[in-house]
Amino acid sequence: MLNIQNYLECNAIDEAYNLINLLGSPITNYYNAKLNKTSIYSLWTKYTIELFNNRSEFLLGGEISIDGKYNEDIKLLSNNNYIDNYNLFKEKIDYKKKHTNKIILNKTRISPQNNTFFDTDFNIKIDDRECYEKLNHSISQCYQLHQYKNVSDIIILNHKEKLKDVVNNINDCIIYEEKQKKENDKVIYILLCFVYQYLNVFEDSSVNLNMWNYCLRSIKLSKKYLLIGIFTIICQYLWTFSLTYNFITNYDPNYEPMVIMVTIISSLISALYSYDTMSSFWAARKIYCFLFDFYTEFPELLINNNIQHNKINYNKRGITMTNATIYWNYFADFSSNFILPFTMPIINFFVVINSENLLEASLNSMAIFFIIQIDEELYTITSYENDKQMNNFAKWVISTLYSRINNNFNCNFRQEYETCNNHIFSLACEYKNILEIGYTN
Repeated sequence: MLNIQNYLECNAIDEAYNLINLLGSPITNYYNAKLNKTSIYSLWTKYTIELFNNRSEFLLGGEISIDGKYNEDIKLLSNNNYIDNYNLFKEKIDYKKKHTNKIILNKTRISPQNNTFFDTDFNIKIDDRECYEKLNHSISQCYQLHQYKNVSDIIILNHKEKLKDVVNNINDCIIYEEKQKKENDKVIYILLCFVYQYLNVFEDSSVNLNMWNYCLRSIKLSKKYLLIGIFTIICQYLWTFSLTYNFITNYDPNYEPMVIMVTIISSLISALYSYDTMSSFWAARKIYCFLFDFYTEFPELLINNNIQHNKINYNKRGITMTNATIYWNYFADFSSNFILPFTMPIINFFVVINSENLLEASLNSMAIFFIIQIDEELYTITSYENDKQMNNFAKWVISTLYSRINNNFNCNFRQEYETCNNHIFSLACEYKNILEIGYTN
């Protein structure tokens, strides 16, 4: 059976392959970025934007068959929906937490005599948590090295010994990532399938975008539409109650043929439009329910106003969406796009037939349609702004869920290392490169 690596190399679009390769080997890519004097965060941003722009092509990759058959990896796109792949991803990270996958490393260390690499005659078993934890620990022990600009400036023997430890741990991580590449790539592939299938679910389920359900694909709260939405709900129900009260208290049906015809036609159109609106909400309701569970499982995705430090850091990143806002939007969406459309065809019939003349009947039917669709008419967003919201949402979800695979990845792809750790890693990479040149010579 075709494995995930062969599938990615042969069939996956370049944008997906680049991002999976970047996330599947974090320390290897971080080390290479330092050697090439590039920023891994810039690569991360570039690859996520490229994959977002080509997400349709990525998802259509599920239609590719090998010799007329769909292998298990391609089925992640062709058979699984976003919920299936989300559950599969959770299974993977839960298994990873409970079971340590130790592999044998043939240790290549730094010789204490001549400061060059040499192959040891012993092997050890190590897992990813040990690799990355040892690397982070060794970096944290080198805080004194922040004063040095280059390796050649380091003259204190103890400082060089600590830097050697960092280099040895970088080696371990690189070797481990090479041996675990197939499994790591599979987990990242599942994660990307879930995220981009989720982004595409609005189009797949024919969900009409409005001032409430935009929160399903955004991490930024819109105060403008929060305020407009509150007044919109109030106006919709005031108009509906006013019309209902009017025809109940002054019910005098007009049996003119033209008025009856307008009543029947407008009621049928109102029923069809209401059905479309209710269907759209019902499809969005499933996404709301999923998102509630999703944010419960990963609360770090949303800003927590009760934690000041959390609030400041999230605001800097433009992450202002809260759980309370999403629950309010769900209630407002339900009230505006399910309850009202459910009653509107009936209200339309009695209001229009109660009109005094044909002109009033026409105006009343138009007023009914206006009440139903005002929330969609008031929500205006450019294609660029919508894409920007979705891409930021995808980046944040991928980085947060990726961090759950191993907590030591937190600093690598959200904001890179802290300035001090970043500089120490750069010194270690420079030292490693110097030693490798001596090792090959």
